Amino acid sequence: MNYCQLCFQQAPTKYVEIHQNVGLLVVRFHRSLKGNFCRDCIGSAFWTYSGITLLLGWWGVISFIVTPFILVNNIVQYLSGLTIGRPNSKTVNRPEATRGQSPVASDPTLPRDSYRLSSSEASDFFSDYPSTVEEAESWTRDSQQSRRSRI
Repeated sequence: MNYCQLCFQQAPTKYVEIHQNVGLLVVRFHRSLKGNFCRDCIGSAFWTYSGITLLLGWWGVISFIVTPFILVNNIVQYLSGLTIGRPNSKTVNRPEATRGQSPVASDPTLPRDSYRLSSSEASDFFSDYPSTVEEAESWTRDSQQSRRSRI
């Protein structure tokens, strides 16, 4: 089981590339979504990207030629994504994650504080950096003067 790169849920995933094309007479805008996604995210991306391409992809000289290839590619990618199946709730441990939340933060098998710095580690890490605006300004001035003296 892998994590989906869009919804961060633990589910069966497949690598897909979904493309979108918008044609504007002499200009075209291309957008793509590439990665390992679950079945639901593949379907969502397919319908969004292909729908926009179907409506707006034809309105350019080059886009008129490119759009059919993009649509065929999206259909092939979508159909290949249907082969991975839906996750079975009895066999898949789906952590309580929301869209955009890191799977590491929501994985119940990891110790809660294993990826956090203690306050002493954080202060050691940031000790070389200025802590006030005045220190930052003098730090910037000093570095600019040292660069000028090297030239």
